[in-house]
Amino acid sequence: MRTTSLRLRPVAFVAAFALALAADASFGASGSLTLVRDFTNYSGIYNGGEIGVSQFDGTVAGMANGVVYSGNRFQTFCLERNETLAGSGTWTLSTSAKSGGNAGQTSPGEDPLSPETAYLYDAFCRGQLTGYDYAFGQGRRDSADELQWAVWMLEEEVYPNQLDPAVFPRAFAWVEEAFSATYTGAWSGLGGVGVLNVTDASGAFRQDVLVLTEVAPPPAGGGGHTPGFWRNKNGQALIGSDDLAALTALHLCDGSGNAYDPSSKSNFGTWLKNGKAVNMSYMLSIHLAAMRLNVLNGFVAGGALVYAPGCGNTGPGNDRISIVDLMSAADAALAADSYTPSGDANRSYQESLKNALDAANNDQNWVP
Repeated sequence: MRTTSLRLRPVAFVAAFALALAADASFGASGSLTLVRDFTNYSGIYNGGEIGVSQFDGTVAGMANGVVYSGNRFQTFCLERNETLAGSGTWTLSTSAKSGGNAGQTSPGEDPLSPETAYLYDAFCRGQLTGYDYAFGQGRRDSADELQWAVWMLEEEVYPNQLDPAVFPRAFAWVEEAFSATYTGAWSGLGGVGVLNVTDASGAFRQDVLVLTEVAPPPAGGGGHTPGFWRNKNGQALIGSDDLAALTALHLCDGSGNAYDPSSKSNFGTWLKNGKAVNMSYMLSIHLAAMRLNVLNGFVAGGALVYAPGCGNTGPGNDRISIVDLMSAADAALAADSYTPSGDANRSYQESLKNALDAANNDQNWVP
């Protein structure tokens, strides 16, 4: 499915990790399963995921509330673009797709799962994939189509030049997010994600699908969520009156440098969406607000350290800072100057603070 030329990490790394997983007794386990497509509630239209697994006699990690459709054990996605889906069959747990797909075989019929695909599927299972519509219906089906295309791009079943980013914007965004996570070290290996190699009653290979066998621990420091998450329906559902009060206590501002206090969740979402860096204080406000919500909702530990060149206060070269100190510094900078256009003396420092918060919201700069 993949060729090494498009990988950000060497094949040797993937192979070594695959061997480590294969040593686990659960890999090589087998059993029976039943796969279900539901074109009303969650399945896309491009012969891929989402797919419901209604019967499965193996061990599977629990998914977040709202991810699994009623009557299913878990939800999954296809790995191969040109392989027939079995309605029911036998599965064997592994770390590679078998005897199918368009590229990337490291031995006859073997195609190791990419860490980037594992990252996206893990986030999907947690109910934390930014921009994914988890409400069953048309929105979920559209999201399923885009995530399936993202998986196929990462597995090199299709190539980016075969798809229109204007038609599948989330697919391209998720691919970039996944590569960023593995490149920066925020995610490595396969976590608890595995591959179910499926055969039909005759023993013929059929479409291989993803499975979460265990929930991998979040990256060091915790799971940051971006401003995009906090303005979509999943993030908005978590925001309560106490969160809005905490945001009001900050020195947030808008594009003109005016003080901003969120009057409602929807008002806050609009403010997040309209952010521009013409006034750096506005972008700093947005990323400060997102991080404050991350801490308040238990996604990020306030004492966690991040790499923050230009605004750190500890570690080698003072290039590290705790989340609590970073938020305090950002709020103080906004209180001192709420309008920092190009040429403003305070813009560079505010941009350093914004960059550190932005990276942490994307889980990219956590340090021990």
